[in-house]
Amino acid sequence: MIYENLSRAKAVLSAMVNAALEGEDVAICKDGIPVVRLVPVRPLLGEDPCRHIPSLAISTGDDAMEPLDQRAWGEWS
Repeated sequence: MIYENLSRAKAVLSAMVNAALEGEDVAICKDGIPVVRLVPVRPLLGEDPCRHIPSLAISTGDDAMEPLDQRAWGEWS
């Protein structure tokens, strides 16, 4: 198993992901204690797990990119 502390894992994340994809057990530690494991996501039946799923899409409307007016900003504060 590969163990890396969180601070070093940030620098070598790509290598850790590649190791996990190759079947290696990979763990990220915090203060020397393993807290997270990296495991590959295996698509079922050849499906792409990152595909766009229309039923989960959120419609934002035509004004989604317009700036908020003063009243709307007040509602957020």
